Amino acid sequence: KIVEDGMFIPGVRTQPVVYFELARLYYNKAIEKSSAEDSDLDYALAAANEALALSSDYANALYARALIYDKQGLTEKALDDAYALEKADTSNDMVKKLIDRLEKGEPALDTTAVDASTGLEGEEDVAGIVKGEKVDEEDTGE
Repeated sequence: KIVEDGMFIPGVRTQPVVYFELARLYYNKAIEKSSAEDSDLDYALAAANEALALSSDYANALYARALIYDKQGLTEKALDDAYALEKADTSNDMVKKLIDRLEKGEPALDTTAVDASTGLEGEEDVAGIVKGEKVDEEDTGE
């Protein structure tokens, strides 16, 4: 439905990024168990495949499809996409971690929640402070 509604914009159907974003949205919806429908991963896969049909080496779509395949229990297909990513960029640590986890039979993404009290590294917020990392009082400007 989203694809049908948004495809009236001229040129949209030829942009792989549009399909990648749809894949990402459906994948994220699928991993949120409270709002997922059985078909969300199928929609995500179809959108990722469409992005790759338009640009076969589109790294974001390959990565998304690897995550989707993994969530569907299709580890070999997930690894195929991860290996294709590695071939394109051998220095990407995120791809190396993805391959390592899949080869070990682990889920593609580590979904362990980060507790601020653990001191684990996380993503930076808009102020540049790493979420989950312990910060000394002198570092916070207090």
